[in-house]
This record gives sequence, C-alpha cells and structure tokens, in this order.
Amino acid sequence: MADPKLSAAQVAKLVSGVSSQIDSALKAAVTDAYRLGYTDGDRDAIARVLQAASPYASGRTADEKVPTNDAPGAATHQLITVVLQATSTGKASPVEIERSPVNSKRITRAAINKALKRGAKNGVYVNDGSGQYSLAKTGGWK
Repeated sequence: MADPKLSAAQVAKLVSGVSSQIDSALKAAVTDAYRLGYTDGDRDAIARVLQAASPYASGRTADEKVPTNDAPGAATHQLITVVLQATSTGKASPVEIERSPVNSKRITRAAINKALKRGAKNGVYVNDGSGQYSLAKTGGWK
C-alpha cells in the first residue's frame, strides 16, 4: 500500500474549507429565497390593497356601502322577505321559513335565526314575542 500524500492536518484543513464554502453558499441561497419571498409578499399586499380600494375608484366614498346581492347573508334575508310577504298574516317563524318550498338553497335554521335576530335589532324585522317575525314598515331587505 502506498503512503498517503496528505497529512491528517492537511485533510482537516481541506474539510474545514469545504464546509465553510458550503455554509456561505447555503446562507446566500436562504437570503436570496427570503428576499424573493418578501418581494412576492409585497406584491401580494399591494394587490390586496388595490382590490379593496377598487369599489371606491368609481367615485364612492369610504362611508358608502357597495350594493351587492352576494354579500354574506343576502340570500338569507331575501328568503326571509319572500316568505314573510307570501304569508297571509305577514308573519312566520324560523322553522316555517326554513321548511318553505322557496328555500331552494337549503339555508339552515341557524342562519335564518341569526338574520332574524340581527334584522330585528336593526329594524328590518319585528319579533312579536312568540317566535313569529314580520317585516318592519321599511319593507324588509333590499
């Protein structure tokens, strides 16, 4: 067997040099990846701000609500209004509203209860105290 051409100290020095080069390469890669992610995050944040501001670009002020039929709960309020207008007494309970054939989207009783309670609080519906609700004089949900 041939004698080794490198001493143990020389091998240790080479390994140390290679590991420090690997360390610096990894640090550079992580730093670059972080910078790219930060830039993507900035772009995403800017896009979200622009999307949120877009209804107001047409001259609306921040105080105005944007009219929409796909607002959360809009389908529930529309169902309640239709059912209450269709009854002969103008009154219905949450159970009657849920079981109505008009409820094609199968809106849950919990969602109906929530909308009725909030609507009664805001003057859209009137609770007669016996679990029956009717439309307020405003005519219900628009």
